[in-house]
Amino acid sequence: MEEIIKNIIQIDKEAIEKQERTKQVIEEKESQKKALLKKIKDEINLSMKQEIEDAKKSTQNEVDAETEKIKSESAKKLEQLEITYKEISDSLVDEAFEIVLRSLEG
Repeated sequence: MEEIIKNIIQIDKEAIEKQERTKQVIEEKESQKKALLKKIKDEINLSMKQEIEDAKKSTQNEVDAETEKIKSESAKKLEQLEITYKEISDSLVDEAFEIVLRSLEG
């Protein structure tokens, strides 16, 4: 009878030890899982930051290109306006000169 009780106690002791080992394994696996999830989160954040930075650079490049295009077009329009102004100014000078000549002749 005493031997049976010792066996029962031994079985209970082994079951408790096995349960403790299983608990430790589960805790280790949970810890590994958390570490992997953190790694995934960090990689996603880094990837998103890189995508945002790339989008900013792309947008800035587009803005710079459009600014240069506007500057170029503005310079061309200014040049055309200056030519038109010169033509009108020369025409007015010529007309004024003709009016002065006619007034002197007449």
